[in-house]
Amino acid sequence: MRPNRPLSLFLLAGSTLVAPGLAVSAAAGVVRPASIHAVAPQAADLDPIVGSWRPRAYRLAAGAELPVDGRIVFLARSDDGSRGEWSVNFFVTGEDGAAVRGSAEGGEWSRDGRSLLLTHQFHLSAGAAAGPLPEAPLAMAFRSAAEAAANHREPCEVTVEGGLLTLFFPSGNSMTFERVEGLR
Repeated sequence: MRPNRPLSLFLLAGSTLVAPGLAVSAAAGVVRPASIHAVAPQAADLDPIVGSWRPRAYRLAAGAELPVDGRIVFLARSDDGSRGEWSVNFFVTGEDGAAVRGSAEGGEWSRDGRSLLLTHQFHLSAGAAAGPLPEAPLAMAFRSAAEAAANHREPCEVTVEGGLLTLFFPSGNSMTFERVEGLR
């Protein structure tokens, strides 16, 4: 007769093997205690902005629309899925589709209804003049999370309708994104 053994659960997350109470990095062979609090919220609990989005339109407050490409990603990092981390890489493109100017930004986000608060912890941008936008010299910033939360917050309005997400920035500019399917 075989003894009854408790069931074991193993999940492969990226290159990390996770078992109850342990996380094992397959690449490094490192074993460490797993944290139940590190588990992301269930998909049904996630805010609808969570996922990967591709820009469709960048509208300036003055009315001009610039061609753009790239990605914005919102990750959930709370039990209720209403806050987390965000990262964007986007490029204003010329008539030939080549990048003219670009920006990479990121930090934490939180949302309450249509109000979205973005903190800017990381920022890198540069580029040539594009439409009504003047040339932008190289700008880089890396801030602590505390500094970003205290001094580099951007309150936006957000809508999600169907597969479209639109961010309305304090400048009057807006950017509309379409969901990248399969990356939620």
